[in-house]
Amino acid sequence: MILLEKLASLEEENRALKDARSCKVCMRREAVITFLPCGHLATCQYCAPAFRRCIICRKRITAINRIVLA
Repeated sequence: MILLEKLASLEEENRALKDARSCKVCMRREAVITFLPCGHLATCQYCAPAFRRCIICRKRITAINRIVLA
């Protein structure tokens, strides 16, 4: 029974991590764009161009960076 509880806990943690890394707009793709100057990692490369202000803090976006996780 302890192993099943551990498995369920790990599955929930995995889901939470995937949700945290997903695009906050479409929720389908991985968030890979950071907005500058605030640095929020919030959108995928396809959703990012639609915004002039950060969707998290509403600061004006002056540049964007694509993040590559190795």
